[in-house]
Amino acid sequence: MSTPLRLTAVALLAFGGLHVSADDDFETIQARPTIGFAPPTVGKPVGKPKQETKTDVEISIAVTEPVKIDPKAAQQLKAHKEFLDANADWEANADKLMQQLNDQKSGTAQERLKSHRGYRNLTQYPEAVTSKLPKRPEYAAPPEGSDIKWQLTFKNTGDKPATVNESLGCDFAWLKIKVTPSKANPAGAFQVKYGPRITTMEIRAGKQVELAAGESKTIQVSGFGYGARFLGGTWAIVHPGDYTLTATYCSRGTGMNGISGDAKFKAVE
Repeated sequence: MSTPLRLTAVALLAFGGLHVSADDDFETIQARPTIGFAPPTVGKPVGKPKQETKTDVEISIAVTEPVKIDPKAAQQLKAHKEFLDANADWEANADKLMQQLNDQKSGTAQERLKSHRGYRNLTQYPEAVTSKLPKRPEYAAPPEGSDIKWQLTFKNTGDKPATVNESLGCDFAWLKIKVTPSKANPAGAFQVKYGPRITTMEIRAGKQVELAAGESKTIQVSGFGYGARFLGGTWAIVHPGDYTLTATYCSRGTGMNGISGDAKFKAVE
């Protein structure tokens, strides 16, 4: 019975490690794709943890200090949105030319292969296409994620011991993060979702700790990063005002799959 397990582990390592998606449903501003490819799924998809039994563990969060806004963030966001719009138009024209190239069966086999969206990145249109178009819009990066200091507290409200994984940046425990601006400042926060990345090959299981009945444990957290290994993405705050941070904790093997808490915070210049 041990052979299939060893083969599965070898296959996961060969394809770049365990890949876990943040699986968020929030409105997204797509950052520049990372050059490379997303590791293929081996066996059953690992991006969505199965629903597990109800847990007696609750979480609460508290923001310990205001978020300081980067004075360049608003202008960087404006430039990034302009790039996204211009690049979308450029890609639409490039895709039309690529389709014509394929329909005519002209160009090399490599050029036709590069027309596949799952293979190419920002640099992979063949010259047969790029030579017929204006210069591609220059990439403008979005602002970096804002700095924030906050606390996440687990509390076992049941009458039996409960297990939590306290390693938020591992492969088996991660956060989903949402930042909601006040109605007076609806455009004050935005989300940057990272493109596919090839991770290191080891599987980071994290550290599980047992909470006795009624016991609590607090973890210090920095930043708005979310997803396994914090590689799902982040949030940036570009305008001062009032916001709500919502954190959803997900974990495998602990009976917890989606327990949430929220806290108010301020952003200042």
